Amino acid sequence: MKIFYLFIAALVGGLITIVTAKVLGKRSRFLVERHDNDFKQGQTLPIGANLRVLHGPNEITNFRISRFSIKNESTTDFENVKIRVWSSLDRFIIHDSIRKIGFIDTFLYHPEFTDSLQPDENNEYSDLQIAEYNSKREYLIPTFNRFETVQIVVVSTTAGKKTEPDVWVEIPHKGIKVDNRYYRTLLFGAPNDELLPFILFFSTISIVLPAVFFQNPWIIAIIAGLGSGSSSLFSAGLYRIKKWLVKKIAD
Repeated sequence: MKIFYLFIAALVGGLITIVTAKVLGKRSRFLVERHDNDFKQGQTLPIGANLRVLHGPNEITNFRISRFSIKNESTTDFENVKIRVWSSLDRFIIHDSIRKIGFIDTFLYHPEFTDSLQPDENNEYSDLQIAEYNSKREYLIPTFNRFETVQIVVVSTTAGKKTEPDVWVEIPHKGIKVDNRYYRTLLFGAPNDELLPFILFFSTISIVLPAVFFQNPWIIAIIAGLGSGSSSLFSAGLYRIKKWLVKKIAD
C-alpha cells in the first residue's frame, strides 16, 4: 500500500512540476500553427470540376492557401502588436485576410507599412514598393490578450513557375517569443506531440504497477494491456486538466 501512496504522490508532484514549468515558460510565448493547402491549374476538385484561377489577366498555374493561427499562450496581455507576413521576392501574395477568433474586430495594416506604399507626387509606385507589396503584409493588433487567437489567411503563388509558393509569419514585438509549428494532428481533442510524454508515463505505470501488486502473469498482462491501450485517453484527460490549471494560474 505504501508503494501506491508513493505513486499518487509522484503523480501529483509531477503534475505540479509540469504546470509550473508551463506557466513560467509561457510568460511571453506565442504559438503560431500553420496549415497549407496547395492547388494547381487544371486540378480536379472533389465535385468533379477542373480548377482554373485568374489573377487579373494572368492565369495562375499554382497557388497555396496558408492559414496561420496565432495564439497568445503567455500570461501577459499585449498592446500594439505588429504581425508580419512575408515571402521571398519570387513569390506573390495575391490575397490576405485577418481576424480575431470570437470577435468582430477589423484590423488594419500597420501605419508604417501603409506609409511605405504611398505613391509619389506623380501618383506612381516604385519597383521596390511593388515588390514589397507583392511579398509582404504587416498588421497592427491594438490589443492581443492572453489566450486570444488571431487567424490570418494568405493566398500566394509563383505564377508561371512550377515551384511551390511559401510564406512565413513573424512577430517583431519586444518580449514575445514565437513557437512556429505546422498544423498538428489531434487525439481526443489534444495535440499528439504534447500528449507523447503523458502516454509514455501512463504506459510505463500500467506495466510496472501490476508487476508490483500481482504475481499471476496473466493478470499482469491483462491489466498492462488495458492500461497501455487506454493511456491515450488518460493522457488527453490529464492534458486538459493541465491546460485548465495553467489558465487558472495565469488569470
